[in-house]
Amino acid sequence: MRMWFRIMSLFLSATAALLVFGSSPALAHNTFVDSSPAEGDIVESSPKSWTVTFEKFVPLDSASGVVFNGDGVRTSLPEPRHGSGDTTIVFDMPPNLSGAISARWRLVGVDGHVISGRVSFTVQSLVSEETTSADVSPASTPPPDTTETPFDNVTFEDEPTNIPEPVRVALRLANFIFLLLLGGILFTELFFAERSVITRSGMTLLRIGALGSAVLPLAQWWTFATDLGGFRETLSMTPGVMFLIRSAAGFSMLGACEMILRGRTQFTSVKWQVGVAWAVYVVALAYGGHSRSKGFAWLGIPADVLHTSAVSAWLGGLVALIFVVLPSVDPNQGIAYLRRFSRLAERAVIVVAVTGAIQTIRLHGSLMTLFTSSHGMLLLLKLLLVAAIIRLAARNRSILRANQEDGSISNAHTKSTLVKSALKETSIAVVVLLVTAVLVGASLG
Repeated sequence: MRMWFRIMSLFLSATAALLVFGSSPALAHNTFVDSSPAEGDIVESSPKSWTVTFEKFVPLDSASGVVFNGDGVRTSLPEPRHGSGDTTIVFDMPPNLSGAISARWRLVGVDGHVISGRVSFTVQSLVSEETTSADVSPASTPPPDTTETPFDNVTFEDEPTNIPEPVRVALRLANFIFLLLLGGILFTELFFAERSVITRSGMTLLRIGALGSAVLPLAQWWTFATDLGGFRETLSMTPGVMFLIRSAAGFSMLGACEMILRGRTQFTSVKWQVGVAWAVYVVALAYGGHSRSKGFAWLGIPADVLHTSAVSAWLGGLVALIFVVLPSVDPNQGIAYLRRFSRLAERAVIVVAVTGAIQTIRLHGSLMTLFTSSHGMLLLLKLLLVAAIIRLAARNRSILRANQEDGSISNAHTKSTLVKSALKETSIAVVVLLVTAVLVGASLG
């Protein structure tokens, strides 16, 4: 255990050092930088175009804009084009804009997050020849009111409506839980407790995990389509396609699991189908999120795949151990399974630590953003919770070692003590998943 703690300390120290001496942070989602005309500008004539600059690459097919004229007339802007670079988009504006103008942009980043914003500026109305007669002085023409934009609180009924963030968090949390349950029972069956899937509790866990992993991406795809205003639009964007690929992979795993549960085949006959479907699922999960949108995507995607798989093996395997394996064996066999799982979980935790360090470095190029951004604070909370789980796991290993060295400690007592501790680990793991679900939607900015 001391060697294991040295390894963990090494990776955590390396992560901290790279954060301290790293470059500036990369934002979790695409972020608005500048606009021309800018917020609050007063221009003398109707602008022919509107330029909006962002922190990262903007996919043109995901960007849209709308402008409200001073008289309240709404005009949808034509599809934009890139400006001086692929982080800048240019909208052609309608002619004869005047008064207080409200222009709105909306786009989907490569990480699948829908973001929008609004810029308000004023176009000075030109004084016509009819009103500039000798009896009308320029001073009698009141200047345009630039203190308030009349469209700040307008709801655009014909525009897509964003799904509330709590709904997104709930869907992500449910997806993580189902994936964890599925990965845990599969890991248990493959690596340390064969025939677990044919027990009643194992069948239940397998079916619930596979069904949830298949259905939840469809629910997330629906929320994505709602953001965009139609299902067809999702097919032209990578995140939308990844939702569907994940669902297809989930149904492939569900079909294989149903064949096993109905006694039509053995797990060994479909393990390759399940393995490939699992790989497709976790790759699509990584490719549709931050792992592809940050720097070093070639490293981020495999790191995310390994991270998800290792967490599923560790925490999902722990759930399967508690609720499937241990209830079906006697105390002596239970201790043997606990020792076997402990050795495998230790390796999985090392993978989690390494891949987690890689992703932290990719997302945070500065140590300060861990303390000054919502993403950083949530990440620190997650690390503290994971440290608590690791602490409990280390205590469990000490109990197992004492049981092995001291013959007077009964296996039944040891098993009971470890199960109680493992339940605590599982409860903390649920909180970790909740924090992770919130973390996906948090910004580093």
